[in-house]
Amino acid sequence: MLKRTCIFALLSTGIAALSHAPALADSAITQSKQGTLYYCTRSSVDAARSCAINYCQSESGGLCLLRATSGSVGYAAVAESNSAIHSATGYSSLELAKQIALDRCAQNTSPSDVCRIRLTFLDTSR
Repeated sequence: MLKRTCIFALLSTGIAALSHAPALADSAITQSKQGTLYYCTRSSVDAARSCAINYCQSESGGLCLLRATSGSVGYAAVAESNSAIHSATGYSSLELAKQIALDRCAQNTSPSDVCRIRLTFLDTSR
């Protein structure tokens, strides 16, 4: 009986500790000089920004540009053309996020240029 009580107490403590962990609800997107996109989700925009920049720099070995931050949970997409890059975050469906990102990109791109989706992800952390 004592053995079962101890195991239950340990499991209860672990579950309680997990329930106090911060939600990863904010995201940031960065881009390396080579054009590779990286993203991170964390409990604040500042933490997400720092994570995305550090991740990009460690993977690419160089300077990285912050492209977007968001505090929205949901689907995200990044669209890029030769002259523009735009994101859409916090949408209820992947298709909607992709369409919004493409629309935003097209508004800032010449008719002869083509926008394409470069990155998609889902933040379900809240």
